[in-house]
Amino acid sequence: MDIGQLDEVADLFRRRLEPLILALLATQSPRKFRGIGTELLAQLGGHLDDNAITRALAGLTKRGLIVKASNMAGRRDFPDYWITRKGHQRHAVYCAILAAYAKTSQAAAGSSTTATVHDIGAQRDSKAA
Repeated sequence: MDIGQLDEVADLFRRRLEPLILALLATQSPRKFRGIGTELLAQLGGHLDDNAITRALAGLTKRGLIVKASNMAGRRDFPDYWITRKGHQRHAVYCAILAAYAKTSQAAAGSSTTATVHDIGAQRDSKAA
């Protein structure tokens, strides 16, 4: 077991909202803060603190995974958030981990079918339509 790689994987999951936000922005960019929050609430249910979303967006921006573009309406700023190439690469890593997890979970449950990330996304998209 490579401890360095294990540390990298552990770091990926330290920030719970960041993979979800990257997934949203990978499917549709740009998005506004309120749109991100509304979509996360629809997907997760329950309560989601605006401060948690703000911290996640700031962390993603600081690491260059998303960019924040100013969008002034009068004197108020309603920024748009876009995923970067680096953000798409990180999202691909999350998708690969998800696919491996889904495959392992199904094998452990004795299922004979194997779902890919694309299958999971297609199922979600068909439910939304």
